[in-house]
Amino acid sequence: RATTLTRAIRYNKHFGRSLHTRNDVKNALEEFFSQTADQSADDEKPVEKNYKIRSERRKGRGGLRNRVIIEMRRQIKVLSAWFKDNKRFAFYSSSLLFVYEGDENAEATRDNAKLRMIDFAHVLRSDGATRDTSYLDGLYGLLRIIDEILSEQEASGKLRED
Repeated sequence: RATTLTRAIRYNKHFGRSLHTRNDVKNALEEFFSQTADQSADDEKPVEKNYKIRSERRKGRGGLRNRVIIEMRRQIKVLSAWFKDNKRFAFYSSSLLFVYEGDENAEATRDNAKLRMIDFAHVLRSDGATRDTSYLDGLYGLLRIIDEILSEQEASGKLRED
């Protein structure tokens, strides 16, 4: 069986800044977790994405990478548990980096999916009495969006246990 190699797609900081509504974030996540590639594997340079999300891509031949979404959800929950107990540090202007790779046609039970916190220039020691509720609220909001995506996948019959 032949496999198709796809290139990395880069989104610059302006893309993230262009996401103003909850629906913008949801569409961006669906785009990110989409299996449908819009570039040729023969191209050598990474693609610099436009800022508009094209919803028709998600309706294409590949659908969403449900295994990746489920694994990212698990990792966000682990991070949320840490932040729930954290009273030592306050995180300002920190970011989450989502990375995954793997063959969507493979029989593997898990794609290589990683969630990492990055951008620690503005981490401050806290007073030890309060937790960083802003970061925690952001993680919970992200979990709600991911749960909504998974619920829609399940309702459409596209979510199955692998």
